[in-house]
Amino acid sequence: ATMSLRTERTLLRAWVGAAALFAILVLMIVAKPFWDGMPFPFNTIQFPFRLNTYVFYAVSALVLVSALALQRSAREPRMRATVKRLRVGLAAACVISVGLCIWQEWVPSTLYKTSYKDRNAVLASATTTPRSWYDQGSYNDVSAPVVGASRPLYFNASEVHGDRFDKWVNVPAGLAPLQTNIVGGPYLVHISGLTRLGRNEYGFMVVRRTKNGSGPVHVVIEASHSGTIAFGWVLSILAGLTVIAVVLWTIARELRARGGDARGSRKAEA
Repeated sequence: ATMSLRTERTLLRAWVGAAALFAILVLMIVAKPFWDGMPFPFNTIQFPFRLNTYVFYAVSALVLVSALALQRSAREPRMRATVKRLRVGLAAACVISVGLCIWQEWVPSTLYKTSYKDRNAVLASATTTPRSWYDQGSYNDVSAPVVGASRPLYFNASEVHGDRFDKWVNVPAGLAPLQTNIVGGPYLVHISGLTRLGRNEYGFMVVRRTKNGSGPVHVVIEASHSGTIAFGWVLSILAGLTVIAVVLWTIARELRARGGDARGSRKAEA
């Protein structure tokens, strides 16, 4: 009885925690004026859109805890009728959800004039933007200072190999600023061979020659070697290993519990 009460309290705390997380996430999504008043970079991360995934996780946690509580309640005879109705309601919700997904996938017409009939054509090239691309620079850098530049210096994306551009480039002579087609800030993109001055008003990088002169310059553009990016890689790996460890621990615990029940049954029969 003590173990049963402890389990019920654990399920209740888990349900309350998931419900509180769900409420906080929804509040953060609808509170757009709050994010508009936050300093950089929090006011550019688009939290109202990025938090939808975590709302899904919170709802999944609520359903999981509710299903576990339902499983325990099914053992009590006086709860069987209620449990049956709840199961029917859960099944109906699943059917409606799957039906809406199928309807949304096949019935509505979401094609535009620039849309592709064959989805494989969208990603035909890793360096050519598809004609259906509609973003106008939501992820361009806005942290660097704005610098005016009248001369262009464009890099061919098809010459990027393995996330790295390494080539001698015909750079205009002199130390005047040069407008590039690179949108990443120094925290994402590292450039050598040229001096970074800042960005234009649209977030494109502005550079100049390192030394006054003329002729080709050896330019290397690659991912920034920052501690933040390295920390992101490490954190992602650790998160994946944690998920695997939790799954293996859960399976091992369930197998031990089943083994203990089986041994107890054999002793009772003996």
